[in-house]
Amino acid sequence: MSSQTSHARWRLHVATVGDPVWHGRVITLAAGATLLGREPEGTGETVPIADRTMSRTHATLVVRGPGKRVELVDHNSSNGCWHDATRVDGTAWIADGTVLRMGGLVAVL
Repeated sequence: MSSQTSHARWRLHVATVGDPVWHGRVITLAAGATLLGREPEGTGETVPIADRTMSRTHATLVVRGPGKRVELVDHNSSNGCWHDATRVDGTAWIADGTVLRMGGLVAVL
């Protein structure tokens, strides 16, 4: 991870994923962008997850704004991004306690 300052409030708690390295881990989200996928590319933190159900750059979580809100951006992934039971069409603002699904990754913000 890079040297960006993290915003302690936002953490992604990984419940399950096809990559055993990330199963049960907590990912602290830095201010700005955190890209998730098999081989994520872009500007910001990158979290490579070896899960065949995830796209190369599957999604980005962006911590922004005065209230440090979190936005989920789906990068037209094959298996989609979901927050709670709703499929994300482009972007969605997500709240604390939201269940996220991206390919085989299931996590709670």
